[in-house]
Amino acid sequence: GLPLQVFSMEAQPPPVFRSQFVPWYYSVSSTYSVITDSRYKLYSTADYSPNNLIWTLHTLEGDNAFIWDEDDNNIIAQCNNTDSAQIAFSSFETQAHGRWLYNNAGVLTDNTSPTGSKAYSLPSGSISLAGLTSASTYIVSYWSKTGASYTVSGSTSAKQGKTINGWTFFEHTITGVTSAAISGTGRVDELRLYPSTSQMITYTYNPLFGISTQCDANNK
Repeated sequence: GLPLQVFSMEAQPPPVFRSQFVPWYYSVSSTYSVITDSRYKLYSTADYSPNNLIWTLHTLEGDNAFIWDEDDNNIIAQCNNTDSAQIAFSSFETQAHGRWLYNNAGVLTDNTSPTGSKAYSLPSGSISLAGLTSASTYIVSYWSKTGASYTVSGSTSAKQGKTINGWTFFEHTITGVTSAAISGTGRVDELRLYPSTSQMITYTYNPLFGISTQCDANNK
């Protein structure tokens, strides 16, 4: 089975109290409860995907969310201080959409792309995501091959970054919306969405070889 809860001992009891220590045991009662010593404290809980991969790990230090390529059991994105329902990512390398909704026919091979070897052509259709919280503020970031920013619904501001190999980085702040959509006339790659209070790291892979690119929280 998969661990749903993890407990840790808050402190080792002094020798004089060890006789009072209550080991874990299973109480066969109407509630079928587990009895533990009071010094055990809940450290973490986990949410799992249907394929038994961790979506969100909730710990005392904060939450960590993950997006997987479920076909190959590879992490393609990880994000701190949030849960998996509030993030999205795709570098368009595999069938994994990373919670984005888009037309597969728009995925093209492009060896100049910032991460991996594919990108998405926005004339094939916009890219969207539903289920956002209108009271929250999110970051949508991407690399554009046109050198210009694209239209992002709910965008309140946009920042332009570096241009590398013909691709220009853009970062939008969006708020007050329950869905996001990206549209335009050029190619897009390394498309991220996450809360403004979080940071994301992303990965692409080569089959049989492992990680081919890693992009940090600063999109480097």
